[in-house]
Amino acid sequence: MVFHYVLFEFDWDKVKFSKMSKVIKKRIIEKGETYKDILGESDYEGYKELRDYYYKIYDDMADIKTIDDEKEIVYEMCYPIPEGYQFTHYDDFGADRSYGGERNHMGNDIMANIGTPIVAVASGIIEKIGWNELGGWRIGIRDNQNRYWYYAHMKEYAEDMKQGKRVYVGNVIGYVGSSGYGSKGTTGKFADHLHIQIGVEFQEGKLTWVNPYEFLMTLRDNNRKILY
Repeated sequence: MVFHYVLFEFDWDKVKFSKMSKVIKKRIIEKGETYKDILGESDYEGYKELRDYYYKIYDDMADIKTIDDEKEIVYEMCYPIPEGYQFTHYDDFGADRSYGGERNHMGNDIMANIGTPIVAVASGIIEKIGWNELGGWRIGIRDNQNRYWYYAHMKEYAEDMKQGKRVYVGNVIGYVGSSGYGSKGTTGKFADHLHIQIGVEFQEGKLTWVNPYEFLMTLRDNNRKILY
């Protein structure tokens, strides 16, 4: 599997892990170069740490348990759009954005109809909730492994969502909308979608955003919540 990597304390224009992984792999295959040859010593150390963290996310995603004397894969995370709802998921991490100044897109956009339920990918505590100029009605959840899941542009929240509340994997936390890019209550500046991103702390108190595409695709194909 080719993983996608985000910048780790590097010059964005120098090493675009989210865009460069396939190019780097091709150079390794065709020219016999190593990751250290291509990235340099300091960037390579950051790359290794981030690579190892990706493996950890996969480890935390599911477990093999014995149920009725049979070994089964039990998923402990789920895709944010439940079974039965249509969506289109873009691998657009690192894409250019201009609202609020030149910047890069730090997550993925999942296009879906307005009002589509959004469920928690992982269990955790709601750390931030409320209006954000860029994200509109958004929720930030700190999961049990200290990862920070950010869900944005909601139409509205599910009932009883509040800071400090514990939510569990598969709980409905809100509904797809087009809020954001303006003062409180602004909608319709873009098509309805869920913006989702994940932050990890390699340094205490400082988030590094990683591309969630590959492991969300794994959840899409293996564990979508069924709402009753």
